[in-house]
Amino acid sequence: LDPNGPAFDVDLLDPFFTDPFDEVVSKISSTSKLFLQFLINPVLTPLTVAKTSSRVFSSSTFWPVLISLSIFLFMFIFLHLLQLAVDGAWALAWISYIAFGSGISIVRSRARTHLNIPGHPLEDLCVSLLLYPCVALQLEISTDPAKINKKINNKNQEQKINKGFSYSMDSVPAILVNSKVA
Repeated sequence: LDPNGPAFDVDLLDPFFTDPFDEVVSKISSTSKLFLQFLINPVLTPLTVAKTSSRVFSSSTFWPVLISLSIFLFMFIFLHLLQLAVDGAWALAWISYIAFGSGISIVRSRARTHLNIPGHPLEDLCVSLLLYPCVALQLEISTDPAKINKKINNKNQEQKINKGFSYSMDSVPAILVNSKVA
């Protein structure tokens, strides 16, 4: 993997102030905002992932993703509470959670493809199961249409600058040096 290649706009552990101390101090407001979003995301993850799904798949995927992820998350919590009365409900709860994490990993894998970010679906599944609020936050920020449009505009400006540079280099005469081999 190329460390300078395409990547998500936010790393998975950024909400936890994991940067070096001098960077954390310089970006304390943005990191604090990420941390607050992380605290809200365990409940809002189905909505966040559904919005991302509508951006990377199609707008018709919003409601099916929202409903299915909400049901799986609700069933995970409900079946754990049901365990108090019915022995063995915990197993169905974890199956619901795995289905929930799988749904998130499918959207993350598609976002990788959409953003040309290298990676493996198994990696997407693992981080979706272990850090789903961070994954949802990462997807929301990285697929935000306003930021994508800003990146495209910056890339177009950079191409114009480079094109202008190449035109200016065309006017520079080439200097040929004749060297004789003895």
